[in-house]
Amino acid sequence: MKYAIQPLFDVRCHHGEGPVWDPQAQQFYWVDLMQGQFFIGDWETGRVETHVVGQPLGVLALREQGGVVMALRDGFFTYDTHSRELKQVSPTEADVQATRFNDGAVDPKGRFWAATMTYDGTEPVGNLYCLNEAGAVQRHEQNLMLPNGMGWSADRKTYFFADTERHVVYAYDYDLETARLSNRRNFIEFGPEGFPDGLTVDTNDHLWVAMWQEGKISHFDAQGKKVEDIELPVSHPTSCCFGGPEMQHLLITTSQRPLSPEQKKAQPLAGVCLQIQTNTTGQPEPRYLG
Repeated sequence: MKYAIQPLFDVRCHHGEGPVWDPQAQQFYWVDLMQGQFFIGDWETGRVETHVVGQPLGVLALREQGGVVMALRDGFFTYDTHSRELKQVSPTEADVQATRFNDGAVDPKGRFWAATMTYDGTEPVGNLYCLNEAGAVQRHEQNLMLPNGMGWSADRKTYFFADTERHVVYAYDYDLETARLSNRRNFIEFGPEGFPDGLTVDTNDHLWVAMWQEGKISHFDAQGKKVEDIELPVSHPTSCCFGGPEMQHLLITTSQRPLSPEQKKAQPLAGVCLQIQTNTTGQPEPRYLG
């Protein structure tokens, strides 16, 4: 299938990440990770708000009671988008200067998951955490290299999780009531030249994976078989989610961080969010209940 790819909002990030769609307000949230800021773009007007939080911001999610929950360098925080007040919920790791949060998502029960990594992603010391609605944090995985995109199947029984530097998307059996992960297996293996970044899962349990430095979104069916590659006008897509009025637009964050000055000139959309109209419907992002 041939797709029309268009820029979304007039903002160019250093390293765009963490896309989240708010179907109630028809707004799109995304972060500029190392710049410690995030944006809220209005679908109808094109207006964009900028919010600065002052430390590396790996991922955010909407809260049921308003505002957002965020995984920052120093731990989990909530943020009021009206008063712009930042409150720490919980620190996560003592040596906060050596690691940072990179990606995450809210599970169907309203818990916020996020994972840590070293700044260069070369040491297997990352941890996967879950923040429950009471503000308690539990570690579920460790020894991760470069933890990235995650999501759940439509029946809530399978959890998907990418480790970029290990070139794999894992699948786990998922117990929704207890948040227990079990039976980890390699769901999609990309080989040494494949770097799966952020991902999203649609209503048919198809995975759409941003392929870092390969300049494409790779689309896989519910069995992990590749359906198609969608070539992009940038070399470093970082993540994607479904949004728009009918939840059928694929919204893609991108990066200009690894590019040379010459490459930045050749890729004027690097760092810009992109949109693609599809025939697929995405799953709405759950809201954090804490």
